[in-house]
Amino acid sequence: CHRRHNPNNVRVAGTVPPLTECYVSSLVPHCANALIPSYVFLLSTLTEEGVDVLLAETLSTEREGVAVIRALSEILMTKPSNVSIPLWLSFTIDDFAQPVLLRSGECLKGVLEKILVEAKERNVPLEALGVNCASPDAVTRAIGVVKAIIDQNDIMTTLPALRIMVYANAFETTTSEWLSSSLETKENTKHSSCDSCSGNVEPSTSSRNTRKKDYDEFGVILPEVYANYAAQWKKMGVSIIGGCCGCSPLHMKEVAIKLSLTE
Repeated sequence: CHRRHNPNNVRVAGTVPPLTECYVSSLVPHCANALIPSYVFLLSTLTEEGVDVLLAETLSTEREGVAVIRALSEILMTKPSNVSIPLWLSFTIDDFAQPVLLRSGECLKGVLEKILVEAKERNVPLEALGVNCASPDAVTRAIGVVKAIIDQNDIMTTLPALRIMVYANAFETTTSEWLSSSLETKENTKHSSCDSCSGNVEPSTSSRNTRKKDYDEFGVILPEVYANYAAQWKKMGVSIIGGCCGCSPLHMKEVAIKLSLTE
């Protein structure tokens, strides 16, 4: 990837995936600093290849987000002061928990607050925060949490306003349901120690959109239905919208059409 003349203002994001098995927070080293060398390698490689944005996604723990920020801070310290590359951070959340929890059981609100402190202290160009790899309904519930944290941050800082980003899964069977069937992921039902975020993490049929007409015969959400969610997210203040597991170019085409009609 090499930066070149870009009349359509298209940006290329280089993705930084989880370093361990997705969703299984118990496999993530307990010390954030232990993750930094690997993140430095990945972020440096993407930066050298000329990506426009660094996207660390599907993070299931706070320490992964902290480590990404610290790693990017180390890289930027070796660059000229006028060199900067935006960072987007996206966390994967439990599909049913209310209040919203990461798949580690950590409170999304508390995690985002910590992330903002780290980014400010280390002068890292954090441009967007959000959630991904969860059901559309779970993503919808999380947006209010993300927006509240970002709005508070914008009041308390002179840094550029942060953007909200979301991209949901398309499968009718949620990741939380899939994980609950595995003996390897019992920790995903644990509660956070955050007093303000203790809540129910049991699946609730009332909190799910299981209308069969919204899904095709393979259990994948219909593109027009996903686009309706995207329009709702835009109204809630989201400015970066995509599709995660199960989403196809057809889904994104419908999203683009739907969002163009709401401008």
